[in-house]
Amino acid sequence: MQLITLPLSPFGRKAHIVALEKGLDLEIVAPPSGLDPSVAAKNPLAKVPVLALATGDALYDSPVICEYFDTIGNGALLIPTGDERWPVLRRMALADGIMDAAVAARQESIRPDGERSQAFMDKQRQSIVRSVDAAAGELQSFAGQLRLDSIAMAVALTYLDVRHPGIDWRSRAPELDRWHAEMEKRPSFAATKPAA
Repeated sequence: MQLITLPLSPFGRKAHIVALEKGLDLEIVAPPSGLDPSVAAKNPLAKVPVLALATGDALYDSPVICEYFDTIGNGALLIPTGDERWPVLRRMALADGIMDAAVAARQESIRPDGERSQAFMDKQRQSIVRSVDAAAGELQSFAGQLRLDSIAMAVALTYLDVRHPGIDWRSRAPELDRWHAEMEKRPSFAATKPAA
């Protein structure tokens, strides 16, 4: 299997961490850019990550890829079944929302002068701050065990550090900061840590 992703994609990192936690062999392939035709050939949305399967089929995007890894890999399920499933998926969606807003704000910030919208960037920042506050309020619900929500949230917070160091989420959520630091010590996180 090949995971096609960009080095700083938080969504690709999330999928890569899940693969490592599930003991799966995975080749990481970085296209020259996110708009590379090879990505669009496998995902009509032209977004990474994309999982290229040995059958020639492809899966996208990160929630689908992570669920696939969870079903074929080893160890305990990262997405539980039954009533526990829905809170985990909701918190994963919260973390993915932080990543979506952070990626959107980053893309807006590198647009040429005169094309950038400060109002748009402020709106994304407000979404991020509200979401971090919500995650801090639910920390005890996901901090106790490794599941997809905890993986996604730790990845989202690291992405904020890399791309938005001006968002001081740590002072708003010191317990979340301590938990995040511990998550980043896991071998799967250390192996996938993005360079700034």
